[in-house]
Amino acid sequence: MQTPMPSEPLSPESSAAETQPNPEASREPAGGLVSLFLFGGAICWTIQLLFAVFISEWGCISGMGDFRLFGVTAIAWSVIAVSLLTMALTGWAMRLSLGSCRRQSRSAAESDSEDFAAERESARYLAQVAVWSNGLFLFIIVAQTIPILFYLTEC
Repeated sequence: MQTPMPSEPLSPESSAAETQPNPEASREPAGGLVSLFLFGGAICWTIQLLFAVFISEWGCISGMGDFRLFGVTAIAWSVIAVSLLTMALTGWAMRLSLGSCRRQSRSAAESDSEDFAAERESARYLAQVAVWSNGLFLFIIVAQTIPILFYLTEC
C-alpha cells in the first residue's frame, strides 16, 4: 500500500517517487483470530461435555450400550472419539495461538514505531492468555476423559 509523503502535498502530476510504502500496513489487528484462539478451547470443552452427557444418558436408554467392539460399548467408543477430536482441536488452537504470540513478540521487537505500542501490547497479552486458556481446557478435556476408561464395559 502506498501513501503520500506528508512533507509536501501531491499534485495531479505527482510521480511514484513522491510516495513511500506504509510501514503499518502489514501489522496484525488486536482482535480477530486472537479472540477465536482465546475461546477455541472453551468451545471444544463445551462440545465434549455436552456430547458426553448426551450420549451417556441417552445411549443406555436407546440400547446403544448393547453394541460392543473389543468388549467396549459403543457409548464409550463414541465418547472417546469425540474426546480425541476435541483434544486435537484444542491442541491445534493452542498451537496457533502460540504462533500468534511469537509473531506478536517478534513484531513488537522489530518495530521502531511507538504509535501502536499499546495495541501491540494488548494483542500480545491476548495471545498469551489464549495459550494458557487453551492449555487449561486441554487439561480439563483430558481429565474428563480419564473416568470413561474405567467404565468401558458398563452402561
